[in-house]
Amino acid sequence: MFLCLVPWMQLSVAASSNLPLTATSVAAAAVAGAALHVVFLVFNTLVAGMLRFNGNKKQDVAIRKAVILCTSEKTLPVAVAVVNQLSAAGAAAGFAVVPCILAHLLQIAIDSAVVSSWNKKDADAAAAVAGA
Repeated sequence: MFLCLVPWMQLSVAASSNLPLTATSVAAAAVAGAALHVVFLVFNTLVAGMLRFNGNKKQDVAIRKAVILCTSEKTLPVAVAVVNQLSAAGAAAGFAVVPCILAHLLQIAIDSAVVSSWNKKDADAAAAVAGA
């Protein structure tokens, strides 16, 4: 609950400074964040595919999926903390949080689509086994 207050406070500081912020720059930063997340997903999928986590194949697949998602996801509070440390100007840091928030929301949407795809694939495989 309190983690959502950190970005909120940064946005409040930025809003009072009236710095220019264009939709194009925010969208470009959010798309870059989402693209980086997709790169991490692909890389982590390749690396996790080379690892064996458990002797049980079903558990191994579940662990692999969790590792792929957890190592690809970047958290909003960490992004805000990094922006605060990198920026001496408080208002600029507040505006830098906006694309971080959008990128975080896009990460959640992308991961939801990935998990939905995995669930559909698992359901189709189970239906094929049951039908055979």
